[in-house]
Amino acid sequence: MTRITALIALGLLAACEPSPGLVGAPGMRVASDAEVTACTPTKIYTTTPGVFGPVVGEQALEFARNQTMADAQEDGANTIVFEEGGLGDTDAFLIRARGYIC
Repeated sequence: MTRITALIALGLLAACEPSPGLVGAPGMRVASDAEVTACTPTKIYTTTPGVFGPVVGEQALEFARNQTMADAQEDGANTIVFEEGGLGDTDAFLIRARGYIC
């Protein structure tokens, strides 16, 4: 690939808006159940990571968690509590969380 082609490709990629799964949800706070007792719950969110396993599972898990936070933020939540089951588990098949307005 020539330098010009590479620069054009890089420019096109820079013009695209990144997915919420890549950049997360600025302003969202991850909390524990004890920290949201005085908050108003919004709804429960579930996301399935696209891939599993020790090689790319961690990145897929982070992408799915970021996407879940972005979905909760779109519904007005500013805090999210993830279920303990899949945190740090690269073979997690489902991520569950509840959004809160605090």
